[in-house]
Amino acid sequence: MISFKHRKTIPRTLNLHPITAALLLYSSIWAKQRELPFVVTDTVSTHEEDRELNRVSTSHLDGRAFDLSLKGWTIDDQTDYFIEFSEKYGHLGALTTSRSEERR
Repeated sequence: MISFKHRKTIPRTLNLHPITAALLLYSSIWAKQRELPFVVTDTVSTHEEDRELNRVSTSHLDGRAFDLSLKGWTIDDQTDYFIEFSEKYGHLGALTTSRSEERR
């Protein structure tokens, strides 16, 4: 099941690029099969939000990115996800990690 950190993210998910939406679905299925929490923290953003976050890429603005919370995932879960996702879909984009949730 997909959960969302912010209500505003739910309708914005409909504006994701189709490939990005498919990757989000794949990721949620991967997590569900492992009984891991799956929380989307961000999808499509506004210009104002990108400025506030000092984003240099337009990937969120263009609907080509989504952010997940990995709370409740072990380091092994995270590593397995990054390896599998990178092997299958790494040619489509990048995976990055950050501790932004801890800073907020």
